[in-house]
Amino acid sequence: MRRLSILFLTSLLIAALPAVATAQAPGISRADQKDDRPPPPGVGGDRVIPAGYKGVAWGIGVEAIQAIKGPMELQITPDPHIKRLIQAPPPGSDAGVPVLHWVFWDEKLYEVTIFFPGPFTSREGRELVSKFESQYGPGRRDSKKKYLGRVNKRDSSMLEEVIEDKWIWQDPFSVQALWHDVLENQWKCVRQSRMYEASRQAQEEDERNVARSKRVRSIELD
Repeated sequence: MRRLSILFLTSLLIAALPAVATAQAPGISRADQKDDRPPPPGVGGDRVIPAGYKGVAWGIGVEAIQAIKGPMELQITPDPHIKRLIQAPPPGSDAGVPVLHWVFWDEKLYEVTIFFPGPFTSREGRELVSKFESQYGPGRRDSKKKYLGRVNKRDSSMLEEVIEDKWIWQDPFSVQALWHDVLENQWKCVRQSRMYEASRQAQEEDERNVARSKRVRSIELD
């Protein structure tokens, strides 16, 4: 009888082992036990695009970025709120280095444009798109077409030519577009802060409303 009791208790212990193995360790919460690695690019999560470029975060100032990246050509634009720093490879350097435009709204970095050296062959263009999609996931494609006219008088279908291709990725913080100007065979990538761009557009709209109001107020009636 005693032997049967021992065998029964042993069976219970063996059955309980999986539950013991999966139980929380003392002092470690269930949240701590989960995999804290970020999701692969383009798969879930709140952020799949870096909020900036090459370690430079959105919102950094003109002087601060030059302290990090070195002196660059400052280009004043027609918009008094916008400044542009141009980072070009020095003469005689590797021809494969892209040209960067760091764009600031009211002294805050909100956009980066990367001009890839070209021209690219069709195969190189496909490889570039594949490189982006392997990093950020499938992009939403948007093509701009030019209509050349009807195929013939009896056919209503139109001849068309793609003049611009664009692949778009976005998350709550940034939006990124890979552009191909087909006619010029120029490739570029534009990455932008969604928050600062929304603020910039709101500022533009406010200034337009003020200008319209001033136009009406300046009209003199007798």
